[in-house]
This record gives sequence, C-alpha cells and structure tokens, in this order.
Amino acid sequence: MKSDFLQWKVLNWPLFIATEGVVLLHDNMCSFISRVLEQPGTDQVQVLYHPPYSRDMSPSDFYVFGLLKGKRFNVDDEL
Repeated sequence: MKSDFLQWKVLNWPLFIATEGVVLLHDNMCSFISRVLEQPGTDQVQVLYHPPYSRDMSPSDFYVFGLLKGKRFNVDDEL
C-alpha cells in the first residue's frame, strides 16, 4: 500500500515529470557520490546538491535577525 503511494507520488511530482533519466539527490557525501557517478552509464544522471547549511543563515530566520541586529530589548514584550 505504501509503495503504491510512493510510486504515485514520485511519478506525479513535477521535478520527476520534467526530467528524463535519473535524478540523484544527495547530502554532500562526496566519497559515496563520486563512486556512484564513476559507474558506466551515469553520464545522463542529473545531480541535485543540497545548499550548504549554516545556522547563521537559516532561511526561516535569515531576514529576521538582520532587523534585530544591534538592538537591545529590556523585556521580551518589546520585540
């Protein structure tokens, strides 16, 4: 049952519909990925990289902290 749903989800996800061949999404594990991409027939593999993660530049709070930079608040209600 779950495999049917997963197959339906993958086949109907726009990223997979718009691309042909294999899409490889990895988490920057260079040694593993380099071994995979050295295999014959992988010249048609599209590789999607995760952006580098930085706690200082998390997308959810990137713009918020710029507005608060250099300001001091005495109590939480001033925020």
